Amino acid sequence: MAVELIYVLDTVRYMQEVYKCAKALRQIMFLGRPLEGLQRKEEVVKGTKRLPQQRLVCYEALGLIICGFWLLSLGVVWAEIKLGPVQVHPGIEVEEVYRTNIYQTEKNERDDWITVISPSLSLNLPMRGRHEAHLGYSGLAYIYDRYGGEDHYDQIWDGHLFLDFPGGLATRLSGSITDATLERRPGVNRQREYNEYNTELSLEYAFAKRWQAKASYRYDEWDFEKDIDDRQSYTTNAGAVVMQYRILPRTWALLEGGYAENSYDEAGINDNDIYAVFLGLEWGPKGKLKGELKGGYAWKNYDRHMARRDNSPSDWSSQVGLTWDVDRRTSFKVTASRAFMDDIDYLNASYLSNIFRLGFQRRIYPKITFNIYGAYQRDEYTDKLIEPSTSIRKDREDESIRVGLGLRYDIQDYLFMGVKWYYEDEDSNFREYSYSENRLIIRLGVLY
Repeated sequence: MAVELIYVLDTVRYMQEVYKCAKALRQIMFLGRPLEGLQRKEEVVKGTKRLPQQRLVCYEALGLIICGFWLLSLGVVWAEIKLGPVQVHPGIEVEEVYRTNIYQTEKNERDDWITVISPSLSLNLPMRGRHEAHLGYSGLAYIYDRYGGEDHYDQIWDGHLFLDFPGGLATRLSGSITDATLERRPGVNRQREYNEYNTELSLEYAFAKRWQAKASYRYDEWDFEKDIDDRQSYTTNAGAVVMQYRILPRTWALLEGGYAENSYDEAGINDNDIYAVFLGLEWGPKGKLKGELKGGYAWKNYDRHMARRDNSPSDWSSQVGLTWDVDRRTSFKVTASRAFMDDIDYLNASYLSNIFRLGFQRRIYPKITFNIYGAYQRDEYTDKLIEPSTSIRKDREDESIRVGLGLRYDIQDYLFMGVKWYYEDEDSNFREYSYSENRLIIRLGVLY
C-alpha cells in the first residue's frame, strides 16, 4: 500500500506541474491574445466550417502531454503500479502525421496534418507462474488540422485468459470489442463507422514426446452502423486443426486443415465457405529462427449459385511468418500469404490476395533502433466486374507497393520517441482505385 500511496501523491504533484506548464505554453503559442477574440473567428476550408477553438483545445492537450513527457523523462512519477497482485500498465502515445493524400484519390489530392493521441491501459494478473489473465483498453483519437469533418475516435477493449496445465495441455480464450471508423477509401467517398466483436479459443496438447495437437475456433462479427453500409456487415465462424511432429529440437513438421463460414447480414448471395489444407514447418520461439512456413490448397464454395460468377473457385494457398534474429541487435522478418478474400469496398467481390512483406531492424546504438519495411501486394479478382467509370465488365487486378523507414529512440525504459516515413502506391486497371501517398510520422510515447 505504501508504494500505491506514494504513486498517488506523486501523480497529484505531477498534474499540478503539468497544468502550470500547459498554461504557460498556451500563452506562448497565442502571444497572450484573449480567447474571446479567437472564438469569434471562423475558418472555412473546402466547404468545412470549423472554429479555431477546436485547434486551441488540441494545442492545449498537446502542450499538456508534451510537458508530462518531459517531467516523466526526469523520473518525476516513475513507480511500479500494482493493485494487489494485478500489474497495471498505463500508457499514452502522441503522433503528428503528415499525409499527402488523405482521401487516397488519383487526382485532386488533399493533404493535412493529423494529431493522433493513443491512450492505453493494461491489467495483467499472473497466476502461479503458469497462468495469466489480462484486460486491456486502447484508444485512437484522430484530430485533423484542416479537414475537421474527418475527426474520429477509435477504441478497443480486449482480454484473454491463458491456462498452462501440467501434462502438456494449454488453452487460451481471448476476445475483443472494437468501436471504430473506416476512413475514406478509393470507391467509397465516406467514412464508415462499425463495431467488431471477436472471440478466439485455442487448445494445445503435447504427447508422446514428439507429437503435438492444436485446435482453434474464431468468431468475428463486423456490424456497420449506417443502413447504407449494411450489405458489408458480416459474420465469420472459422476453425482449424493441426497435427505436429518434432523432427529437430526446435523444428516441427505440421499438417493443418481449416474451415471458414462467411455470412452477410443483408447480402445473402455472397455467403460462402472456404476450406484449406496445408503442409509445412514450424520453428519454436527460443531459437534464432522462429515462426511458420506452410503451403497447400484452398477452395471456396458459394451457398447460392449465380450466373457470371465462379461459384467454386480454387487455387494454391500459403501462409508464412518468419523472424530471424541474426544477433542481439539485428533481425529480419518475412510474412507472406496467398488466400481467398472478400472485398467489402466493392460489393463483397471475391479475390485472391497475394501479400509479401519484408522487415529489417537494427539497433545502431544502445537506445536507438533503425528499421526498414517493404511490402508488395497483388489482388486477383475471380470474376469479371463492372468498372464504375466506364460501365465495362472486365477482369480486375490491383497491385500495391509500400515502403517505409523509421528511427526509434528509447529515452528511458518507459519513454520513447521516433520518426517514420511511409510511401504507398496503388495501381489498378480500375482507374478509381489507383492512388499514391506519402506519410511522415513523428511519435512520442510512454508506457509503464
